[in-house]
Amino acid sequence: MGHVASKNSGGSSKDQRSAAREKVKAMQEAQRRKDRRTRALIISAGVVVAAVLITIAAVAITNVQQENAAKEANLGEVVVPPGATDAGGITVAGAAGAAQAPVVVQEYLDYQCPACKQFDLAVGPYLKDQVAQGSIELEYHPLGFLDQFSSGTRYSTRSANAAFCVAASDGGDIAAFSDTLYAEQPPENASGLPDEDLVRAATDAGAGEDVEQCITGETYSGYVADQSEKASEGSGDGPKIDGTPTVIVDGDVVQNPTLANVQAAVEGATR
Repeated sequence: MGHVASKNSGGSSKDQRSAAREKVKAMQEAQRRKDRRTRALIISAGVVVAAVLITIAAVAITNVQQENAAKEANLGEVVVPPGATDAGGITVAGAAGAAQAPVVVQEYLDYQCPACKQFDLAVGPYLKDQVAQGSIELEYHPLGFLDQFSSGTRYSTRSANAAFCVAASDGGDIAAFSDTLYAEQPPENASGLPDEDLVRAATDAGAGEDVEQCITGETYSGYVADQSEKASEGSGDGPKIDGTPTVIVDGDVVQNPTLANVQAAVEGATR
């Protein structure tokens, strides 16, 4: 009896081991199926993400292409900014009746021009004070002469366009905008301020929300190019401009426009 009991016990152990192995195999197969499903989900998710990224990239590229096409169209189209003078200038707002002031001062400038910045620092406060008193009418004439010194970003033209955008926008203060551009003037042969900085300077100067599209779309860049060409050739309503800054008081160019020389010219014109 004892021998029979031992034999049955051995068989039972063998069956248990076999069952255990089958259970392990089943668990391993279940894990493999789970791993395959996980890999499939990961691959599917990756495909979806890639498709989304491709779609986003395609939309971004399309938007950039549309923006560039709009800019190219504006560069070829001469849109006259509202309020621009016949000679292509921007009148600096001042005292009531300043537009009928006895003396007209025209300042031909380029926001990329270091000498223009120095002129603005030395002579700008005097001119703005004369505007505030109603003694002169001051016109800024932003040009795109120095595009070649901004690493291909055409900063002279873009900044001049932005100035006309500020002037065309309700509440835009062209003098304050110009002060900011001179304060943040990039060095020559650098990339120039990006459009977002021009937009910031414009809104800080009181321009409305419409100014962003005007600046980024370069609404008046074609006009700037046209005025710059006319100025360099002397073929427009203004004089021939050989360089910036050029200051003209009542039709006469001020040679060596230092503070003393500009003051003398203004005082001489008022007599």
